[in-house]
Amino acid sequence: MNYKDYKMSKKGQYESVGTFGDSIYAYEYLTGACCVPEYIQITKAEYDTFEQWKNECIGDFGKNLKYIIVKLCVVRIRNR
Repeated sequence: MNYKDYKMSKKGQYESVGTFGDSIYAYEYLTGACCVPEYIQITKAEYDTFEQWKNECIGDFGKNLKYIIVKLCVVRIRNR
């Protein structure tokens, strides 16, 4: 899976949700000082309710967001 295959469909302030292909839903958030994106696979239900939980602060670990952040990263981009 390549980060270039990601299609953003809903956008928040520092995050977005979209798809890789037709059936893989992903949550994208920016990390580090250089704002490097990471992609985490999410369920269709989490994708559909993005508007409800997108404003939860990562530092406060809102109820829905903390379960998403602990999932495995699908695609991580690193400078080499």
